[in-house]
Amino acid sequence: MRKIYVNNRDDLFVLDLEQIVCFEAKDDYTIAYYLSGMTSTITIGLHGIEDLISEIPVSVGCDFARIGRSHIVNQVYIHQINVQRRRLVLSDGTHTINIAISKEALKKFKQSFADKYMRKLTD
Repeated sequence: MRKIYVNNRDDLFVLDLEQIVCFEAKDDYTIAYYLSGMTSTITIGLHGIEDLISEIPVSVGCDFARIGRSHIVNQVYIHQINVQRRRLVLSDGTHTINIAISKEALKKFKQSFADKYMRKLTD
């Protein structure tokens, strides 16, 4: 398993990256969303989470990407990217989470995601 540890004054969080579908910035906090519906509010900014994730090698269960200023998503769970509706759908086939993301950020992400994964399908 790929885990990161976030230790602050009052809490220690052990975050299993293979189970987390996305992180969302909320002021000076970050909310981790699990497909099970569980959430964790962490007293570290999204940039700090991004730094911790960057230290973990990409594996089959976790491949995170930043989308705009407010989200980091686990690309393993991407089911649909709908730019017009500003919606990113993450799913494991059983549980689904819909995330609203700005149109411009989602458009850029869709292109980079397609470039990265569509190339692999044609190689």
